Formats: sequence, C-alpha cells, structure tokens
Amino acid sequence: MAGREIPEAQPARRACSLHLSARLDAIASMVTPGNTVADVGCDHGYIPIRLCGEDIAPAAIASDINRGPLRRVEENIRQYHLEEKISLRLSDGLENYMPGEADTLIIAGMGGILIAEILEKKPAVRDSFREIILGPQSEYESLRNYLGQRGITIAGEDLISEDGKYYPVLRCIPGGEPYALIETEARFGPCLFAARHPVLKEQLAEIQEKTEELLEKLMASDSLKAKRRTEELKEEMLLIKAALAYYEM
Repeated sequence: MAGREIPEAQPARRACSLHLSARLDAIASMVTPGNTVADVGCDHGYIPIRLCGEDIAPAAIASDINRGPLRRVEENIRQYHLEEKISLRLSDGLENYMPGEADTLIIAGMGGILIAEILEKKPAVRDSFREIILGPQSEYESLRNYLGQRGITIAGEDLISEDGKYYPVLRCIPGGEPYALIETEARFGPCLFAARHPVLKEQLAEIQEKTEELLEKLMASDSLKAKRRTEELKEEMLLIKAALAYYEM
C-alpha cells in the first residue's frame, strides 16, 4: 500500500533444539514451570537457555564469579535470540543477589561443601527462593546434612549415571524446621532411598564390589595403616549391605 512504512525484518527466534547432557536435563526437569530462575555458576548457560527457550521459565539470571564464562554465555544466548529473557550477572555465589529476584535457584557442577558455603553466606537470599535445585559433584553427605541443619527440605531427588559416574540432583524447599538424617539417608539420599531408586541400587552394588576387592587386597597386608583402613571398609560394607537389604523388603 502506498505510503505505508514496511517494518524491518526481525530475525526469527529459532526453536530451542539445545541438547542437554542427562545430568543437566535432570536439573532442568526439576524446575517448576512458570518460575523465574537464577543459575549460579552457570557454565555455558545451557540450563537457562533450555528453560527460557522452551517457555518453561519466563526469565532467568545467569551468573558466574568470572567474566570469561559470562562472555561465552552471552554468545550462546544470542545464538538462541534470548537476550530479552536471560540477563547476565557477575557474582560470587549469591553475593550480588537481592531477596525475591527469582523463584528457583540452581547451583550445579560444584562440590557439596562449596554449595553449602554459597547458601550459607546469604541466608536471606537463600530462603527467599521458592525452590532450590542442587547438582553436587562430590561431598553429597556433607551437603545433605547442611540442608537438614538449616531446615531446607529435600523434596525430591534423582540420580543420574553418566560417563561412569553417578550424580545426584536435589530439589529443595527452604524455610522449614531443622531436621537430622540417619547415616544411610545422608549418604545415599532420603528420597532416593525411600523410592528404592533403581540407579541407586546399581551404584550400591558397584560400591560393594569395589569395596570387597579393596578389602581383599588390604587383608593381605600386615601394616598398621592397612589394618586401620580395613576396619573402616568393614564399617562401610555394613552400611552398604544395610542399604541394599532395603531393596529386598
């Protein structure tokens, strides 16, 4: 039509075909649809990209302690045309966050003790989230005990076997009363244990086999160090056998 201004063509937002690893997919799947998300230590930013690209989350904050990873995340966000949905933030853990900025907190790819330290430094921010999704790579028992001490309920768990390793994923709700976990729950996960998770059974059987092999080698030694380690492993075997016996009930 004569005189009508033709708007400049905008790049079409591509469908989010981002493939996540099994571990990252498990973390993303625990986020409540409709929640805004804060991903602390966001690595490549793949989880916020998946959540916002598929309209599971309306918006997200991707943060890291270093600028380098954030530049990489920025490139990935542009690739999927999600600049309006995902913002970047330089932050040491939760240091540069305010209470109420997001509904879901995600912290993954770190040791359990470091995750606990991040949560402990900013309790007002920590407890303002509706849910906290955690993907520790080690020190699971220490993290679970910390959550109990701070009244952060472990509402759901998954266990992922990937590249020969096992990764727990925890969905937690802050703001409850402190509680204590028994040793098997702290070690292997209260929800995984209660649900008789099949991957946990697989992990327990693998731990049992490796422990038995190590015990056999240690018992051939007369050194004091070997004897001490043997006693520790015998206690470990009792715990593993008790956990496996639960699957037969």
